[in-house]
Amino acid sequence: MMRLSLLLAATLLLASCTTYRWGTPFPEGQRILALEDVANLSREDALAPLLQDALAERILQTPGLHLHRAGESRAPELRLTVKILPLDQEKAARAQTRTRIASHDDSDSYQTVLYRLTMTCQYTVTPVDATLPPRSGEVEVTADVPLLQDLALAQKGALPQLARRAAQEILAQAAGE
Repeated sequence: MMRLSLLLAATLLLASCTTYRWGTPFPEGQRILALEDVANLSREDALAPLLQDALAERILQTPGLHLHRAGESRAPELRLTVKILPLDQEKAARAQTRTRIASHDDSDSYQTVLYRLTMTCQYTVTPVDATLPPRSGEVEVTADVPLLQDLALAQKGALPQLARRAAQEILAQAAGE
C-alpha cells in the first residue's frame, strides 16, 4: 500500500512538473519592453490609461520581463504599441416586464437587463533590433454590464475589467503562447 501511494505521488509530481514553465516565453534579448502611448479611438477617455496601467502591471508581474522606464540605463529591446478601436455594445440579456395577460400590446413587454461591451485592440511589438520582424495582432475581450439607472456609471466598473483582460491577451499573443 505504501509503494502504491509513493508511485501515485511520484506520477502526479512528474505530471505537474511537465506542464509548469519557468520564466517568460519571450526569447532572450527581447525581454525589456518599452510601453508606448495607447491610442484610443473609443469614446471612453478613461480606457487608454486603464489599459496602459494594466499592461505595465502585467509586464511587471511576468517573471523574466522588465518594463523599461524613461531614464533607465538599460535600453529597451521591444516597443509595444496598442490601439483601442471603438467599443461595441450589444444587448446580452432581456427580461420580461409583465405577463402577456396583463397587456394587449407585447411590443414593450421586455427590457434589456444586461449589456455586453466588446473591446478590440490592435497591437504591435517592434524589436529595437531591426533585423528581427515585428509581431502584430488583434485581441477582442468582453465584459458584461448590468443595466442600472445610469449606464455610464455601470460601464465604469466594466472598463478596468476590459483593460485587464486585454493586457493579458496582448502579452500572451505577443509572446506566441
